[in-house]
Amino acid sequence: MKIKDQFRNCKNGIKNLITWFTVIWKDRDWDQQFFYEIVYFKLKQMEKFHRNYGNTVNREKYADEIKLAALLLKRVIDDNYLENVMEPHEKKWGESDFVFTPLPDNKNLSSLSIKVEKANTPEEIKKEHKERMTLYQHSDHLKKQDLDMFFKHVRKYVEGWWD
Repeated sequence: MKIKDQFRNCKNGIKNLITWFTVIWKDRDWDQQFFYEIVYFKLKQMEKFHRNYGNTVNREKYADEIKLAALLLKRVIDDNYLENVMEPHEKKWGESDFVFTPLPDNKNLSSLSIKVEKANTPEEIKKEHKERMTLYQHSDHLKKQDLDMFFKHVRKYVEGWWD
């Protein structure tokens, strides 16, 4: 390897250490959220590179493909699925009030009940609960759908994202 190449590799390595420092500093090994954050950061870096410095005629196309992957992953990271599906539900039934009641046989544990302003009769409470459970499932489905779309998109295009 030429000295010029070694110098450039050292310079790029130091730049990468600085660029990635905060991402790696915040990284933890205990769940997928940190994995998503690292991949998201990498995608944003790749998009910027291809859009601003790419040498291929398809650099904008690659940058747009990478941007879509990053947007899908950002939706997963932000995880606003439940908030979004619950908004019309809360307009209909009112704000949710979470009530924790300590269990009589174990004061360290509590039971959770969710109450809303406009569900007062047993029938209304049952109907609201059923609708809520459906929305919980729907929010899970939306997140899974975005993850599936993200991984399918990356699988389809990642091998072309080179310069």
